[in-house]
Amino acid sequence: MIRSRNTFADILGRIDVPKDPDACWIWPGAESHGYGLVRMGVGNPIRVHRLVYTELVGPIPDGLHLDHLCRQTMCCNPRHLEPVTNQVNVLRGLKGFAIRTHCQHGHPLDTPSAIVQDRNGKRRCAECVRGYRARDNARRKALRRADTTTVPELEEEDA
Repeated sequence: MIRSRNTFADILGRIDVPKDPDACWIWPGAESHGYGLVRMGVGNPIRVHRLVYTELVGPIPDGLHLDHLCRQTMCCNPRHLEPVTNQVNVLRGLKGFAIRTHCQHGHPLDTPSAIVQDRNGKRRCAECVRGYRARDNARRKALRRADTTTVPELEEEDA
């Protein structure tokens, strides 16, 4: 049996739209990397908040991204979405990290050298990263030592 593809009306019907127009419209379906996903037609899945914004407000201007003003990435309420440049979107997302004075383990974040970026661009506490690397290196060293000391010697059998 061939399953018919979603229409915008089907998708909008799945969203529990609260009576309060300022409340979040949380997508109850599939997600990827924290954003709601849906497939329409034959193409690739698209993010629900982008689809809802485009259908209810209009096209997203070229070069702009939709910023969730509510900070809830599964929300697709068009009132909570603002087209902004990538730079503005990233800075708004980092705002919470940038204003923190200490990491979750209590290390101060008061100097630029106290913060490092990992290979994915995420900002991390440098002291926590050093501790993690030291523990990981010690674990690997212990595993290498264990591998060399527990190798059974081969006994030759008399034929």
